Amino acid sequence: MRFMLTQYLQNRTVFITLIFTGILFVTSFFPIPQIVLLELVYFYEPLTSLTGLALMPIYFIINGLLIIPILLLLYITSHTSWIIISNLLGMLFIYPMLVYAFHRISTPLSPLLMAGIVFGILMLGTAIFKVYFSEKK
Repeated sequence: MRFMLTQYLQNRTVFITLIFTGILFVTSFFPIPQIVLLELVYFYEPLTSLTGLALMPIYFIINGLLIIPILLLLYITSHTSWIIISNLLGMLFIYPMLVYAFHRISTPLSPLLMAGIVFGILMLGTAIFKVYFSEKK
């Protein structure tokens, strides 16, 4: 079976995920939306007093545990509204965690752009994987 880009772009899961990834790429050069997304880390502040841990370990643990359910939601669902919700959840939880992770390591590109690339690979990879295997059935 040949890889046909047009047949994947006609699928709404891939198309919607591509739109969300494109928004992250374009706004990484004018990062006001990303700064707002990165400020969501302070919602975890009450957990630091409960657990006695620093903010970033709690943030990485919670968001790391949310990656799998968000990707599974994108893979399982067929309704457009749930596809949009899974992409929004990915932007709220996966993307900021990737930005903070890339801030800790030195990269030749901007951490916002690197996080956008990895986010696109995760989400688009899941969407294309879904289309490819649903096509084989």
